[in-house]
Amino acid sequence: MRTVYFSIFDSHLRYGSQVWGQNRNQQIKEIEKLQQKALRIINFKSRHDEVTHLFENSNIMRFKDMMTLSNCLFVFDHIKELLPQTFNDYFKTAKKTA
Repeated sequence: MRTVYFSIFDSHLRYGSQVWGQNRNQQIKEIEKLQQKALRIINFKSRHDEVTHLFENSNIMRFKDMMTLSNCLFVFDHIKELLPQTFNDYFKTAKKTA
């Protein structure tokens, strides 16, 4: 079931995490609820069971953490100049003051 989760559900979350991460909190909460529902399904739990331990036991990243990681990796790729030229002016580098 975990393999099914990663191949179907998690892949969609990761694909859209940067775009969806820029939305309002209500939309993010809806995505988180869907993720929690999927986690309960793959672990054969009822809809009222707590999911915190399910994330840990299943070694599945929460959506908000996924968004943070995705954004950090995007910035890292920008700093290392690994992104397409389209993103060259996407960030402004702060200058150090002495």
